[in-house]
Amino acid sequence: MAVTVSTTRDRYIVVAGAVCLAALAWFDLVRRANGMTPGMSTGTDPMTGMAMAMAMPMSTPWNVSVWTAAVLMWSVMMVAMMLPSTTPMLLLFSGVQRARRTAADPALPTGLFAAGYLGVWVAWSVLAAGLQWILQSLLLLSPQLAATRVVLAASFLMLAGLYQLTPVKYACLARCQTPLG
Repeated sequence: MAVTVSTTRDRYIVVAGAVCLAALAWFDLVRRANGMTPGMSTGTDPMTGMAMAMAMPMSTPWNVSVWTAAVLMWSVMMVAMMLPSTTPMLLLFSGVQRARRTAADPALPTGLFAAGYLGVWVAWSVLAAGLQWILQSLLLLSPQLAATRVVLAASFLMLAGLYQLTPVKYACLARCQTPLG
């Protein structure tokens, strides 16, 4: 009976944690998007200006603070979109950890697994911000992050489409169905 109660508690903790983190990330994204509406006033709150700077597309030259804001934006977006999709895997991982005799409480291993997963997406966010910086510096992206050249947009779509036909994609699908074999 204790294992069932513990397993149920673990499931609630994993789901609640994932929902809370994703909800906070989505709240931040919506807040930033609402801050981008034309004609908004800055008011007297000094934090409003900082929020605007992080939410508004950059038309100024890139520097470390602009790059940091872009990394933060990409990271928050990745947490909002990618964490919900990993919740089933977190539940499975937590259950496997609970079933192992060496791990009495799966909270730490599951938390480390989730942190590692999100860490990979934050690393991708660093790369995405770097690519954004390069493309904006080459004037291939507008300050609103729209492609300024149709060829660029078409190339990205073609690359994504071509990936769907590669052996790498099929290898990933064949080997990544379940971690339990």
